[in-house]
Amino acid sequence: MGLIASELMTNAVRATGTTKLELSYQEREALPFVAVRLRVSDVVLVVEVYDDSRALPRVGTAAPDAEGGRGLPLVERLSVRWRAYRNPSGGQGRVRGTAPRPDAGNGREDTSRADTATVAGGRPGAVAESGP
Repeated sequence: MGLIASELMTNAVRATGTTKLELSYQEREALPFVAVRLRVSDVVLVVEVYDDSRALPRVGTAAPDAEGGRGLPLVERLSVRWRAYRNPSGGQGRVRGTAPRPDAGNGREDTSRADTATVAGGRPGAVAESGP
């Protein structure tokens, strides 16, 4: 799950243009929204990454010498299920990856426990649920 979360966060940071390391106070205040939500159930782990980018990520084929383009194929391979979609309100994009818990029991999925973290100076806020 760590690699899935890392790849999805990397995509969000690149898509929103928040890659500069040294930022002034004004630059930090103006950063685009990027947030991570991790849901833990008895049988699966779900990581969701939200951002303000207008473009949804697409799986492509990376050239052998390309520096990027391998993240979503990794997410696709490591996830039981993954998808990218726009929030119903038309704002944020969301990418979700689901993987089995390594120590999973035989219980059914309970996604009632959820934490949201806002990173890179983003603004926390409510996010509409849509679909599984």
